[in-house]
Amino acid sequence: MKEALMLAPGEIVIQDEEIPEITKLEVLVRVIQFAICGTDKQIFTGEKRNVNYPHVPCHEAIGIVEKVGSCVEDVKLGDKVLLNPQVTCYHCKYCLAGYNNRCKNIKIHGICIPGFAREYVAIDHHQVIKIPAVLSNDHAVMIEPIAVANEMIKQAGILEEKDLLILGGGTIGNITAQLAKLFGARNVVISEPNKLRREIAEECGLVAINPKTKDFEKQMTEVFHNVEPEMIIDCAGYEGALMDAINYIMIGGKILVIGEHTIDEKVDVERIQKKFLSIIGCRTYQNQDLIQVIDLLLKGYLRIKPLITDHVPFSYIDRAFKDVIKAYSKQLKVIITM
Repeated sequence: MKEALMLAPGEIVIQDEEIPEITKLEVLVRVIQFAICGTDKQIFTGEKRNVNYPHVPCHEAIGIVEKVGSCVEDVKLGDKVLLNPQVTCYHCKYCLAGYNNRCKNIKIHGICIPGFAREYVAIDHHQVIKIPAVLSNDHAVMIEPIAVANEMIKQAGILEEKDLLILGGGTIGNITAQLAKLFGARNVVISEPNKLRREIAEECGLVAINPKTKDFEKQMTEVFHNVEPEMIIDCAGYEGALMDAINYIMIGGKILVIGEHTIDEKVDVERIQKKFLSIIGCRTYQNQDLIQVIDLLLKGYLRIKPLITDHVPFSYIDRAFKDVIKAYSKQLKVIITM
């Protein structure tokens, strides 16, 4: 089989590997599509911490079940499935309480362990979720990143009649904004310097403002009817994002952080105290988020098509990675087809 391997930051090759054997509790999945996300870009540039090279990237993938272990009964040959990249222990106190994304021993394909940028994957049957036949491949491969945003919205709590500022108009920021509106937020603004991403946000029915303009705060408060946002969600992870959130937010507000910060941030703790702020971190999602997202997609609640800016054959994966890391790239979500 073919497999994409990052030999070092900025260097990716396609190599031949044996098709993996499966255990009695695993299934063999033939990957049909996977996507490049922000974390993959950081791994390619070398910005992501605690990644060992050589490395097989990518964790957003779908495929077809080609072989089933002797003790597997919940999926069958030919099923189209989502690959859940989270490998958890099932026995720590967080797993036992149902918080698989907080597992003390969690490992994630494409980050801590080899990813899905390969033709075949042997994976535990608990990590595959059947995809309804009516759901297109493009929508199906977006389930995983949408689940990240869905978990963030759950952490946010009650959104009705609240004003939200989203830092970053990438895939996660865009979907988080869509979900916030869906669940009752009064006004939602995306702060995004990239013109293409602002245009995509507008195509999705969202308000996006360039934070590089001199009157950014004036434009933002006009949308919020001259008050500061009650909640800010950092989906960008740029240097200084947390301090921007602390400065923009109203007294007593809530800041949520999902953006991948590649360096340690310096924050004004006294300002956090004086403004009575709550800051919540979020990384991944619970397994039930994946099921909830499938339901949202089937009901047509989310606009996904504008987010997908390119489909690239697997043989051109090197070109795809080099394209998405360009400053002000014209790509948002790039899907690799096998």
